[in-house]
Amino acid sequence: MTKTRTMLAVSGLAMSVATLGALGQDIVPAQMILQTGTTPAWSSGPVTTVNTPFTAEDGTVGFLGIAQNEDGISRRFIFFNDQAVFFDDQAPSPYSLSGGEGTMGVASGGRFVYSPSISISGGSGRDGIWTNEGYVISDGDPAPGLPGQFVSFGSRPTMFGDGYFAFVGGLSATSGGATNNRVVYKGRIGEPGLQLMYKTGDVIDGRTLRFATPGLSFNYDFSDNAEHWIHVAAVDGPVNNAVISNGQIIAEQGEPIIGTDPLIGWENFTGVGINDLGKTLIFGDALEDITRDAFVAYDLVPTIFEGDTVDGITLTSPALPRAASVNNSGMVLHVWQIQNSGNRVLFYGDGADLRGTSIKVVRIGDHLDLDGDGVGDVQVRDVPATTTTTPGYDLGDDGAIYAQLVISDIGQTPTRNAIVRFCPGCTETPCVADFNQDGGVDGADVEAFFIAWEAGDGSADVNQDGGIDGSDVEFFFIQWEAGGC
Repeated sequence: MTKTRTMLAVSGLAMSVATLGALGQDIVPAQMILQTGTTPAWSSGPVTTVNTPFTAEDGTVGFLGIAQNEDGISRRFIFFNDQAVFFDDQAPSPYSLSGGEGTMGVASGGRFVYSPSISISGGSGRDGIWTNEGYVISDGDPAPGLPGQFVSFGSRPTMFGDGYFAFVGGLSATSGGATNNRVVYKGRIGEPGLQLMYKTGDVIDGRTLRFATPGLSFNYDFSDNAEHWIHVAAVDGPVNNAVISNGQIIAEQGEPIIGTDPLIGWENFTGVGINDLGKTLIFGDALEDITRDAFVAYDLVPTIFEGDTVDGITLTSPALPRAASVNNSGMVLHVWQIQNSGNRVLFYGDGADLRGTSIKVVRIGDHLDLDGDGVGDVQVRDVPATTTTTPGYDLGDDGAIYAQLVISDIGQTPTRNAIVRFCPGCTETPCVADFNQDGGVDGADVEAFFIAWEAGDGSADVNQDGGIDGSDVEFFFIQWEAGGC
């Protein structure tokens, strides 16, 4: 799976159809996971919000969303695989949940972590952490591992590996007091307690982690095996913008970037990630000519710069990397904003040579083919990507990319938000007609398909339109009667 942590926030985008057309209208195969305005079988009312998607260790997708009930009341939900596995109004007494950051995490079996406002016994809402097993911690609680100190907030949780999770917390000298330090805690679903990883005031490589801005940011990542971590932080000294990883400072503003020609230096760090091998991903700005200073670096070596041409698309200045993610095979997805917010492109390539290997996955203006007939069904109006929060794009080891997009019907103005799956790095799609994948097309495939279809299993969505209904039956039999794919 992936885990580069850069959050994607949906922003409204007013753009004419003519402008979109100028960017090109490639037809891109895609699978609809969920979109606003629809009422799925697991909800009594329409979905009104979908947030950034994340992947479990088995590649299954999950995210936080909002749907209305039959009375029009909004309920936040956690989506996993193909349905909601939790609604915030299902929290047991004495807890009541409201709100919730889009930043969260999922693990196999429907496990999750997120950050809602938690009221206890009717009290005021407290910024905290909640998982599929319930309450973890919130504002006012004693800070684990720090006698005499209290948690002032719990925020930006992420999940990695087999149910491990981490979050950034605030520290205060009194219960309910003002934040005077920050801390990173790690835990695991099903295991009691939290492990203090590091906090402001700690010394790393002889330098003290600062609390003052930019401090210990919300931009961090853990590897899937829980053995490596990386974080954008401030350290003491005249220049304090740095990246720390596994107890070391690995990049610092003003320091040279090894392997560049000519030799240039680090400047600003927009996002980071790390995989099971400890290979790092850093993107931001370098001390370079302003038309060439934006970069994405893999294992501390920039492999793509602003101004490069990638898959026929020139990253013309001003161009910025807006999001990125690395998986355990070293493959990287990266989103660039070229010249303006109406020109965003999502690429996918080998981290060691992003300029030479990256391919375009989707771009504003593209048409998405959701039913596999080679014809566009919806138009991409925005590829949201911002780094104000973390994490974000979450690249699976199978090459699947789940993206939050703004779409519209082709040629129409009204937009809606959607979670969409692309698979440029996936292995060959299994033959639909050979549903049981035994190498033959026969009656056993019909039986296996109907068992899955009647159970509402995601594998029965053979036309990949995001729903399981009669159209899947029709699609399956067209393939089956043809004797193959």
